[in-house]
Amino acid sequence: MPGGVEAEKDILVLLEKAQKGDRIAREDLIAAHQSFIAGCVAKVVPRRGGIRDMDEYSIALLAFNEAVDGYDAGRGASFHGFARQVINRRLVDHYRASRRFSPELPQAEPPEETVESDFTLPEDDVREEIERFATRLGEFGITLEDLVRETPRHRDSRRMAIGIARRVLEDPELRAGLERKKKLPFTLLLRQLVLNPKTIQRHRRYIIGVYVVLGGDFPLLREYVRGAEGGAESGR
Repeated sequence: MPGGVEAEKDILVLLEKAQKGDRIAREDLIAAHQSFIAGCVAKVVPRRGGIRDMDEYSIALLAFNEAVDGYDAGRGASFHGFARQVINRRLVDHYRASRRFSPELPQAEPPEETVESDFTLPEDDVREEIERFATRLGEFGITLEDLVRETPRHRDSRRMAIGIARRVLEDPELRAGLERKKKLPFTLLLRQLVLNPKTIQRHRRYIIGVYVVLGGDFPLLREYVRGAEGGAESGR
Protein backbone atom coordinates (compact mmCIF):
# COMPACT_ATOMS: atom_id res chain seq x y z
CA MET A 1 0.00 0.00 0.00
CA PRO A 2 1.18 3.58 -0.49
CA GLY A 3 3.44 4.97 2.18
CA GLY A 4 4.40 8.45 3.31
CA VAL A 5 3.18 10.88 5.91
CA GLU A 6 -0.04 11.77 4.08
CA ALA A 7 -0.96 8.12 3.62
CA GLU A 8 -0.34 7.51 7.32
CA LYS A 9 -2.64 10.40 8.21
CA ASP A 10 -5.33 8.99 5.93
CA ILE A 11 -5.02 5.63 7.68
CA LEU A 12 -5.43 7.21 11.10
CA VAL A 13 -8.54 9.05 9.91
CA LEU A 14 -10.04 5.80 8.61
CA LEU A 15 -9.09 4.04 11.84
CA GLU A 16 -10.86 6.61 13.96
CA LYS A 17 -13.99 6.38 11.83
CA ALA A 18 -13.93 2.57 11.82
CA GLN A 19 -13.57 2.43 15.59
CA LYS A 20 -16.63 4.66 15.87
CA GLY A 21 -18.70 2.24 13.84
CA ASP A 22 -18.29 3.54 10.28
CA ARG A 23 -18.52 0.33 8.22
CA ILE A 24 -17.53 2.04 4.97
CA ALA A 25 -14.33 3.32 6.59
CA ARG A 26 -13.61 -0.16 7.93
CA GLU A 27 -14.10 -1.74 4.51
CA ASP A 28 -11.90 0.92 2.90
CA LEU A 29 -9.21 0.30 5.50
CA ILE A 30 -9.26 -3.45 4.93
CA ALA A 31 -9.24 -3.00 1.15
CA ALA A 32 -6.25 -0.66 1.36
CA HIS A 33 -4.33 -3.16 3.46
CA GLN A 34 -4.85 -6.34 1.46
CA SER A 35 -1.24 -6.34 0.29
CA PHE A 36 -0.03 -5.65 3.83
CA ILE A 37 -2.10 -8.55 5.20
CA ALA A 38 -0.87 -10.86 2.44
CA GLY A 39 2.70 -9.79 3.23
CA CYS A 40 2.26 -10.72 6.89
CA VAL A 41 1.01 -14.15 5.86
CA ALA A 42 3.86 -14.59 3.37
CA LYS A 43 6.44 -14.03 6.11
CA VAL A 44 4.92 -16.86 8.11
CA VAL A 45 4.01 -19.15 5.22
CA PRO A 46 6.71 -18.88 2.55
CA ARG A 47 4.95 -19.48 -0.76
CA ARG A 48 5.02 -17.92 -4.18
CA GLY A 49 1.70 -16.57 -5.34
CA GLY A 50 -1.82 -17.46 -4.29
CA ILE A 51 -1.51 -16.01 -0.78
CA ARG A 52 -4.98 -14.50 -0.88
CA ASP A 53 -6.48 -17.87 -1.79
CA MET A 54 -4.99 -19.50 1.30
CA ASP A 55 -6.94 -20.05 4.50
CA GLU A 56 -4.16 -18.38 6.45
CA TYR A 57 -5.13 -15.18 4.67
CA SER A 58 -8.68 -15.49 6.03
CA ILE A 59 -7.29 -15.87 9.53
CA ALA A 60 -5.02 -12.87 9.01
CA LEU A 61 -7.95 -10.85 7.68
CA LEU A 62 -9.94 -11.53 10.84
CA ALA A 63 -6.90 -10.64 12.93
CA PHE A 64 -6.42 -7.37 11.04
CA ASN A 65 -10.06 -6.53 11.71
CA GLU A 66 -9.38 -7.22 15.38
CA ALA A 67 -6.33 -4.94 15.27
CA VAL A 68 -8.45 -2.12 13.87
CA ASP A 69 -10.62 -2.30 16.99
CA GLY A 70 -7.75 -2.72 19.43
CA TYR A 71 -5.32 -0.08 18.18
CA ASP A 72 -4.67 2.87 20.49
CA ALA A 73 -2.55 5.61 18.92
CA GLY A 74 -1.96 7.06 22.38
CA ARG A 75 0.31 4.16 23.27
CA GLY A 76 2.88 5.27 20.73
CA ALA A 77 3.08 2.14 18.59
CA SER A 78 2.50 2.35 14.85
CA PHE A 79 -0.70 0.82 13.56
CA HIS A 80 1.16 -1.40 11.10
CA GLY A 81 3.44 -2.74 13.82
CA PHE A 82 0.46 -3.43 16.06
CA ALA A 83 -1.54 -5.09 13.28
CA ARG A 84 1.42 -7.27 12.31
CA GLN A 85 1.77 -8.37 15.94
CA VAL A 86 -1.91 -9.29 16.23
CA ILE A 87 -1.81 -11.22 12.95
CA ASN A 88 1.29 -13.15 14.02
CA ARG A 89 -0.23 -13.99 17.40
CA ARG A 90 -3.48 -15.19 15.91
CA LEU A 91 -1.67 -17.42 13.44
CA VAL A 92 0.43 -18.83 16.28
CA ASP A 93 -2.75 -19.39 18.33
CA HIS A 94 -4.32 -21.38 15.52
CA TYR A 95 -1.28 -23.54 14.93
CA ARG A 96 -0.70 -24.04 18.62
CA ALA A 97 -4.22 -25.44 18.81
CA SER A 98 -3.37 -27.88 16.03
CA ARG A 99 -0.48 -29.29 18.12
CA ARG A 100 1.88 -28.96 15.18
CA PHE A 101 4.17 -26.25 16.43
CA SER A 102 7.66 -26.42 17.88
CA PRO A 103 7.67 -27.07 21.66
CA GLU A 104 10.29 -24.34 21.93
CA LEU A 105 7.85 -21.71 20.64
CA PRO A 106 7.65 -19.07 23.41
CA GLN A 107 4.39 -17.95 24.96
CA ALA A 108 5.25 -14.29 24.46
CA GLU A 109 5.16 -12.58 21.09
CA PRO A 110 7.95 -14.17 19.01
CA PRO A 111 10.12 -12.12 16.70
CA GLU A 112 9.14 -12.40 13.04
CA GLU A 113 12.12 -14.59 12.23
CA THR A 114 11.09 -17.02 14.99
CA VAL A 115 7.57 -17.21 13.65
CA GLU A 116 8.97 -18.07 10.24
CA SER A 117 11.31 -20.82 11.35
CA ASP A 118 10.19 -22.43 14.60
CA PHE A 119 6.97 -24.19 13.67
CA THR A 120 5.42 -25.98 10.74
CA LEU A 121 2.10 -24.67 9.52
CA PRO A 122 -0.57 -27.34 9.00
CA GLU A 123 -1.95 -25.70 5.87
CA ASP A 124 -4.19 -28.64 4.93
CA ASP A 125 -5.73 -28.76 8.40
CA VAL A 126 -6.49 -25.04 8.41
CA ARG A 127 -7.93 -25.09 4.90
CA GLU A 128 -10.14 -28.08 5.64
CA GLU A 129 -11.44 -26.57 8.88
CA ILE A 130 -12.22 -23.18 7.40
CA GLU A 131 -13.93 -24.77 4.41
CA ARG A 132 -16.14 -26.79 6.75
CA PHE A 133 -16.81 -23.69 8.84
CA ALA A 134 -17.77 -21.64 5.78
CA THR A 135 -20.11 -24.41 4.62
CA ARG A 136 -21.79 -24.59 8.02
CA LEU A 137 -22.10 -20.80 8.18
CA GLY A 138 -23.74 -20.87 4.77
CA GLU A 139 -26.61 -22.87 6.26
CA PHE A 140 -27.46 -19.71 8.20
CA GLY A 141 -26.96 -17.39 5.23
CA ILE A 142 -23.70 -16.00 6.64
CA THR A 143 -20.32 -15.63 4.94
CA LEU A 144 -16.81 -15.20 6.34
CA GLU A 145 -16.88 -11.65 4.99
CA ASP A 146 -20.00 -10.98 7.09
CA LEU A 147 -18.10 -12.02 10.22
CA VAL A 148 -15.16 -9.77 9.37
CA ARG A 149 -17.50 -6.79 8.97
CA GLU A 150 -19.65 -7.51 12.01
CA THR A 151 -17.21 -8.62 14.68
CA PRO A 152 -18.01 -6.48 17.78
CA ARG A 153 -15.50 -3.67 18.20
CA HIS A 154 -15.27 -3.67 21.98
CA ARG A 155 -14.11 -6.42 24.29
CA ASP A 156 -17.24 -6.27 26.45
CA SER A 157 -19.45 -6.57 23.37
CA ARG A 158 -17.48 -9.58 22.15
CA ARG A 159 -17.70 -11.26 25.54
CA MET A 160 -21.43 -10.60 25.72
CA ALA A 161 -21.98 -12.01 22.22
CA ILE A 162 -19.89 -15.09 23.00
CA GLY A 163 -21.87 -15.55 26.22
CA ILE A 164 -25.13 -15.45 24.25
CA ALA A 165 -23.74 -18.01 21.80
CA ARG A 166 -22.84 -20.31 24.70
CA ARG A 167 -26.32 -19.89 26.17
CA VAL A 168 -27.93 -20.84 22.85
CA LEU A 169 -25.67 -23.86 22.53
CA GLU A 170 -26.39 -25.09 26.05
CA ASP A 171 -30.16 -24.53 26.01
CA PRO A 172 -32.03 -27.26 24.04
CA GLU A 173 -34.99 -24.99 23.24
CA LEU A 174 -32.83 -22.11 22.01
CA ARG A 175 -30.61 -24.45 20.03
CA ALA A 176 -33.57 -26.17 18.41
CA GLY A 177 -35.10 -22.82 17.48
CA LEU A 178 -31.90 -21.64 15.83
CA GLU A 179 -31.35 -24.86 13.93
CA ARG A 180 -34.95 -25.01 12.76
CA LYS A 181 -35.33 -21.44 11.48
CA LYS A 182 -31.62 -20.72 10.86
CA LYS A 183 -32.12 -17.45 12.73
CA LEU A 184 -31.61 -16.44 16.33
CA PRO A 185 -34.76 -17.13 18.38
CA PHE A 186 -35.15 -13.53 19.58
CA THR A 187 -38.35 -14.02 21.54
CA LEU A 188 -36.97 -16.96 23.50
CA LEU A 189 -33.66 -15.18 24.10
CA LEU A 190 -35.36 -12.07 25.45
CA ARG A 191 -37.41 -14.21 27.83
CA GLN A 192 -34.25 -15.67 29.31
CA LEU A 193 -31.82 -12.76 29.10
CA VAL A 194 -32.21 -9.13 30.08
CA LEU A 195 -30.81 -7.57 26.92
CA ASN A 196 -31.61 -4.78 24.53
CA PRO A 197 -33.15 -6.37 21.40
CA LYS A 198 -31.05 -4.02 19.25
CA THR A 199 -27.91 -5.43 20.82
CA ILE A 200 -28.79 -8.98 19.84
CA GLN A 201 -29.84 -7.87 16.37
CA ARG A 202 -26.61 -5.93 15.84
CA HIS A 203 -24.41 -8.90 16.71
CA ARG A 204 -26.65 -11.71 15.46
CA ARG A 205 -24.27 -12.99 12.77
CA TYR A 206 -21.30 -12.96 15.10
CA ILE A 207 -23.33 -14.81 17.75
CA ILE A 208 -24.31 -17.48 15.22
CA GLY A 209 -20.72 -17.73 14.02
CA VAL A 210 -19.49 -18.35 17.56
CA TYR A 211 -22.31 -20.84 18.12
CA VAL A 212 -21.17 -22.76 15.04
CA VAL A 213 -17.55 -22.78 16.22
CA LEU A 214 -18.32 -23.87 19.78
CA GLY A 215 -20.84 -26.48 18.71
CA GLY A 216 -18.79 -28.07 15.95
CA ASP A 217 -15.48 -29.76 15.34
CA PHE A 218 -13.46 -26.59 14.85
CA PRO A 219 -10.49 -26.73 17.28
CA LEU A 220 -8.45 -24.02 15.52
CA LEU A 221 -11.35 -21.59 15.34
CA ARG A 222 -12.34 -22.41 18.91
CA GLU A 223 -8.90 -21.23 19.97
CA TYR A 224 -9.56 -17.98 18.11
CA VAL A 225 -12.84 -17.53 20.02
CA ARG A 226 -11.00 -18.10 23.29
CA GLY A 227 -8.55 -15.38 22.33
CA ALA A 228 -11.36 -12.99 21.37
CA GLU A 229 -13.17 -13.73 24.63
CA GLY A 230 -10.03 -12.96 26.58
CA GLY A 231 -9.44 -9.75 24.65
CA ALA A 232 -5.66 -10.09 24.81
CA GLU A 233 -4.77 -7.73 22.03
CA SER A 234 -7.97 -6.03 21.14
CA GLY A 235 -9.62 -5.02 24.37
CA ARG A 236 -10.43 -1.36 24.56
